[in-house]
Amino acid sequence: GGRMVAVFTDAKTVEEIAGEFPRVSVGAYNGPNTVLSGPGEDLEQIVEKFGEDGIRCTWLQTSHAFHSELLDPVLDEFESYAAQLQFAAPTLPLVCNRTGAVLTAQTPLDAQYWRRHSRQPVQFAESVRTIAALGCSVLVEIGPQPVLTGAAVQVWPEHLAAPRAIVSLRKGVGDRRQIADALAAAYVGGHRPDFSALHRQPRRRLELPTYPFQRRRFWPKTSGITVDGPGASGILGTAKDLASGDSVFTSRLSVKSQPWLSDHVIYGTVVVPGATYAAMALAAVGTPARAKEVFFYEPIILPEKASREVQLTLHPLDDGSGSTFTVHSRPYGDRAAEWSLNAEGTVLSGASDTADEPVSVHTDPVDEAIERLTRMRPQELFETFSDMELAWGPTWSGSLKSLWLGEGEAIGDIVVGEELAEQLGTEPMHPVLMDLCTGVAFPAFPALLAAEQGVSDLFLPLRYGQVSLREKMPRRFYCRATWHTSALDSETQVFDLDFVDRDGRQLGGIREFTVKRAPREALLRGLGGDATRLLYTLGWHEVPVPSSDDNSAAAGTWLIAGFDELASAVPGCIPFDRASDPELLGQLLTQAHERGLPFSGVVWRAAAPAADESSDDVTARIETEIANLLSAVHTVQGGTVKLPGGLWIVTEKAVATESGEPVDPVQAALWGFGRTTINEEPALHCKLVDCDG
Repeated sequence: GGRMVAVFTDAKTVEEIAGEFPRVSVGAYNGPNTVLSGPGEDLEQIVEKFGEDGIRCTWLQTSHAFHSELLDPVLDEFESYAAQLQFAAPTLPLVCNRTGAVLTAQTPLDAQYWRRHSRQPVQFAESVRTIAALGCSVLVEIGPQPVLTGAAVQVWPEHLAAPRAIVSLRKGVGDRRQIADALAAAYVGGHRPDFSALHRQPRRRLELPTYPFQRRRFWPKTSGITVDGPGASGILGTAKDLASGDSVFTSRLSVKSQPWLSDHVIYGTVVVPGATYAAMALAAVGTPARAKEVFFYEPIILPEKASREVQLTLHPLDDGSGSTFTVHSRPYGDRAAEWSLNAEGTVLSGASDTADEPVSVHTDPVDEAIERLTRMRPQELFETFSDMELAWGPTWSGSLKSLWLGEGEAIGDIVVGEELAEQLGTEPMHPVLMDLCTGVAFPAFPALLAAEQGVSDLFLPLRYGQVSLREKMPRRFYCRATWHTSALDSETQVFDLDFVDRDGRQLGGIREFTVKRAPREALLRGLGGDATRLLYTLGWHEVPVPSSDDNSAAAGTWLIAGFDELASAVPGCIPFDRASDPELLGQLLTQAHERGLPFSGVVWRAAAPAADESSDDVTARIETEIANLLSAVHTVQGGTVKLPGGLWIVTEKAVATESGEPVDPVQAALWGFGRTTINEEPALHCKLVDCDG
């Protein structure tokens, strides 16, 4: 029994709270989180305590409270079973995650070792640091789904280059495909696989025609392939230098190739955050670097399963200090589509003059600053944005550890979360982190979080006066945001952002981060529609009547109710009264079956409304017509006569094809009954026809 829960704060804080509950044990030290194990009722009290302090906790789906005293009753039996096995010394360096150290020849791998292993906490973070000290640069997670890779990357020593993380299997991806991707990643990382073991069966070589004999093209499908090397990053794509001196980076943005994009949704639509464009420009020149006068224009919208071809173009300045840049995009694969301008600005490399590089307005360390500020749960900020229909998913929310507010200022503790850790590339600052920092600025604007102000419209980025990075951003830093009280107007707000470490050392920042109120209707138009596009509407499209070579339906006899004149005039049609005798239809079908007569189908037409019909009359007519039609459906369904033509239900003015067109409620009810019959009884081949009357 028992439960386990992961607490996302430092281990010391977790140990202090857990110490108040004697039956609760630390199950694992994972670095970004510490796992507690023990009785469920004790853990629930602990989770409540942490929740009051805004500390995130996640319950683990486990069958027992592993590594806790609740396992003590089975340890003797477990040790006895383990004693029956023979253990050998490892032939490769093996890190014990009970101690976090490399196993030595003096460490006995016996039954007592495994008893201690099952009872004592897992030293995962220390184990990762030991692996890093051994010089390992590639991590391979073996399991059905990546759960440890993100945590391992987070606790990797900051002074060492980030490891190449490889996942062996992944939920939602075919095993063969994922294993092949893992093998490719290992090969790119410098490890040569045993290809002879991979391709054991010899492949038969075939001579293919050297000409397009069927004149069909089969282009390979790409999914955001990136290049590694100088001046390239996961968000840049492929680089090309032009004869004009310009440099062009071409990439493909989609939710499939950049999963983090799916966590940035505005009014139900995936929108590429503006920070992406600035991050691309800085990634193109490396650090240190600055981008000046960055303006945002048309946003990049990513409908479901759609992708955009994106081009970042750098045009060198005459003085050689940097380049102007533009970001354009168009639908991927549509060469006839026009390019849209998404952003532009100027980017300066580290070799340029740094005299005008921004200096932080903050001189006090972060620890001193937060003492005079008020703590705010990050979830409150996410909920505020959600109310405005800006949804931040786990990639964003999982990277904001803590938040503090003051008068016109805010501080965010930014820590690369598990969701983002798996998607980091070589860029100096990932777009998610830059956009998250701009989000930290909003609580510094007093009216944003004041419900009485009635603020319901989003403020969207308009301009970065200057964004600078002195170095590649670490996996943990602080964003200090300051609101300009002298805003241009009530529709426009300006902030300064500083990226610092805990001691206050400047890592970078954004000056004159300018946002402008975007009214809902205007923003929806900018996203490609108006508010009505969020609603489902019924549309009618004219289609040609399909021709049919099957004459079996027309060859037999039709039973027709409600079209007496038509049935009398057309050979092969028998009229019958649908109301006077509900059993008549069954009798006709039985007689036809006994005589061996072929039948095609049944046409059922509802009775027309009477003049000056009252509401009571309408109600009674609905009950009568539905009862008669239900009887007919049961008769056809239970009969032994095959009807190739099926059951046809004919209504009049049951459906409005134009706005404001009146409909008959009785006919509409029959139409709905017919749609249900089509879905639930497909063997009846039921069809609906609505006439103008």
